[in-house]
Amino acid sequence: MDGAKRPKLDSSWVDDADGSHFPIQNLPFGIFSHAARGLDPRPGVAIGDSVLDLRQAAVEGLLDELTFHAPSVFGGDSLNDFMARPRADWQAVRARLTGLLGRDAADASLRERPDRQSRCLVPRAEVQMHLPAQVGDYTDFYSSREHASNVGEMFRGKGNELMPNWLHLPVGYHGRASSVVVSGTPVVRPKGQLQLDKADPTKGTEHAPCRLLDFELEMVTNPHPSPNPNPNPNSNPDPNPNPSRSPSRSPSPNPYPTPNPRGSLWAVTRRRSARR
Repeated sequence: MDGAKRPKLDSSWVDDADGSHFPIQNLPFGIFSHAARGLDPRPGVAIGDSVLDLRQAAVEGLLDELTFHAPSVFGGDSLNDFMARPRADWQAVRARLTGLLGRDAADASLRERPDRQSRCLVPRAEVQMHLPAQVGDYTDFYSSREHASNVGEMFRGKGNELMPNWLHLPVGYHGRASSVVVSGTPVVRPKGQLQLDKADPTKGTEHAPCRLLDFELEMVTNPHPSPNPNPNPNSNPDPNPNPSRSPSRSPSPNPYPTPNPRGSLWAVTRRRSARR
């Protein structure tokens, strides 16, 4: 199967898929559970008002033509294993799903099997969504000019919003992985020391929730499935590259260990601030 060539289908046999937010042209992956059926968190794909259970689809043999072992990749409670696959495998999975869900697709192994449909399709309104990936670590890139300008104006005033190097140097900083939560989780305002009267510091401070909250739109990407073999700032892995020199002392342990790539994400920000 050529994963790069997806069947050209514009309609699905799944009820309410055509014209919905999740037609056959938009098959988003996620992790879901379904209490009524006793389904623990597992990978799935939204299609219309349903979710296609990828773990069950693999058990049914519907994904056997893929070049990797689908029951293993889709057998867990996160998409990390799937995200670690090469791009060609992602394309092959999407092509296979399009072939299974397309109204006029040649493959009828799901379309004409109501028994399989009852096992593989779950009503989307009844599922609970979970974090799609195990996030072990991430780097947040300060990449939106509008956002950086808004923040810079608060600290440096209008006309001096951006530091001179902002347009030339990617600004990235470490993020706290525990702050990544599933949609719908209540937002907890962080607490800190606040000045009681902004115009009169002599009135003291209080420890209270922040008064302003920033809303941002983030785009996330998983940059690489395997660890960087040489994560040190020095790109030369040989501590003694010149044989004419006496051996140098052993290099100190790497102070910046590479996190587990299967649990790592890099967040690339595309933001517009909305303070509340």
